[in-house]
Amino acid sequence: MRFSLLYKVKDFNSYGVKEYKKLKRCGIVLMLLNIVLVGLTVLILSTNQDISYAGLIIYIVALYDFILIINAIINALKYRKSDSPILFASKFINLTVAMISMLSLEVAMLNRFGDNDAYFKLIMTGSVCFVICLINSIMAIYMIVKARKKLKACKRK
Repeated sequence: MRFSLLYKVKDFNSYGVKEYKKLKRCGIVLMLLNIVLVGLTVLILSTNQDISYAGLIIYIVALYDFILIINAIINALKYRKSDSPILFASKFINLTVAMISMLSLEVAMLNRFGDNDAYFKLIMTGSVCFVICLINSIMAIYMIVKARKKLKACKRK
């Protein structure tokens, strides 16, 4: 998705129709990503798949994921009012990637530190997936609405 945002961008200071169309497409793809995310979660829960890391690697992954999510949240909030649709979409993509990374960390943590309670895993993984899909949907709708408003304003000119 990031490559499609940067494809054929010549000047980052000219926010024309093409950039807002890319923003709209990116929002639509983020909405469709929710279907894939729910499917992935159902697959993890129905087949009782686990993610495991050897030794202390899980702590390094956890540190990386927390740094990733904190950085993504800060950047998404910082650039949400940005005039650049490409930069705006890129930061929201980063946040989605960070949230999915946190979901995989949660599955690994439940595998490593949980007491193999299938019901607890179902509730925790399902609720985290729901929250991620909700946040992702809000971001996608925000991107689509913002792109539509700007495209309508460009057509009036």
